[in-house]
Amino acid sequence: MFEGFRAAAIRTGFELSPADPGVADIYSMVSLTGKEDGVWVRLERLAAMHTFTTTAFLRPALPSTFAIESEGITGALAHLAGLHDVEIGEPTFDKTFRIASKDPDLIRRLVTPDVMTRLYALHNEGAPFGNTYRVTEAAVSLSRMYMWPMSEDEVVMDIPLVLSVVRALQAAAR
Repeated sequence: MFEGFRAAAIRTGFELSPADPGVADIYSMVSLTGKEDGVWVRLERLAAMHTFTTTAFLRPALPSTFAIESEGITGALAHLAGLHDVEIGEPTFDKTFRIASKDPDLIRRLVTPDVMTRLYALHNEGAPFGNTYRVTEAAVSLSRMYMWPMSEDEVVMDIPLVLSVVRALQAAAR
C-alpha cells in the first residue's frame, strides 16, 4: 500500500514515518518530512480518511494571522472566529477566494499579481470534489482524496505547486 511513499522518500531524501509502514498502518498516518529548496515540506496520508495533504511551511511565518480559502462554509467559520473577509478589489479573485484577516492592509500588500496567479493555480487543483486548500501566515496546504494506493509521482506531485505559493508570498513580504 505504501510503495509510492517508500519510493518518494528515496527520491526526495525526506524522512518516512513510520520508517517501514505496513498493514498495521493502513488506518493510521504515514508521513514524509524534509526540505525542498530550503523550505520545510510535509506530506501526510491519513489512510482511514483517504486524505493526502501536501504542506509547505513559511519560516519565519508572516507577521499577521490570515487564512485564504475557497469561498464556502470554512470562510463563514473564519468570520465567526473574528477574521473578516478582505477584498482585494479584483472582482473574479474576490468571488473565488475568502481571505480572512485582522490586518487587511497587509493582505492587500501580500496579494500581488504573482501571488494571485499562484493562488488561482492552487484553487484549480483544490476545487474538485474532495480536494481542499488553505493558505495561512505559516503554511500552504493542498489536500486530496485518495481511495487507492498512491504512486511515487502522485505522492510528490503537489510539492511544486505549494512551494510556488510559499515563494510568491515570501517575495511579496520583502
